[in-house]
Amino acid sequence: MHRIPHLTNRNGTYHFRRSVPKSLRPLIRKREIVLTLETKNFSEACMAALAISEELNSLFDRLQQGARLMTPADQQIFASEVTRRKTTSLHIEALETFDDRKREDVEWEAFHCREYRKQVLQDLYSSKLELGDQCVKELLGNRISELPSAVINQLRSA
Repeated sequence: MHRIPHLTNRNGTYHFRRSVPKSLRPLIRKREIVLTLETKNFSEACMAALAISEELNSLFDRLQQGARLMTPADQQIFASEVTRRKTTSLHIEALETFDDRKREDVEWEAFHCREYRKQVLQDLYSSKLELGDQCVKELLGNRISELPSAVINQLRSA
């Protein structure tokens, strides 16, 4: 069996464990990165570890080259996670109250969605990013203070 770099097994569950390059430790404020892969399946763990390793290589390279901003792909990942979290609860609520829906109910929901979209776009055009503060705080918690302000604003706009 081949050894997969950064893959460890702790009590039957696989974890990803990787040292942060010494030159980046002051910026990242961690000595190593440890993530649970939440699987007991070796094949799944290998695929996840390789994917995480590639992402970290890319991130470390960008940081070592002085990047202080997120890439559009990074922003899209964040925006997708926010969307998933926000729409999951709405989807569950809609399915639970799906009985006997009338045309007026559907039209009201569609109107509400269009108005919300207009408000979000208007806020983005005028650089009012307060709407994104709650989402960023929910996902990052206390780690938000460790990020450069340009990155925080990118996350807020995403």
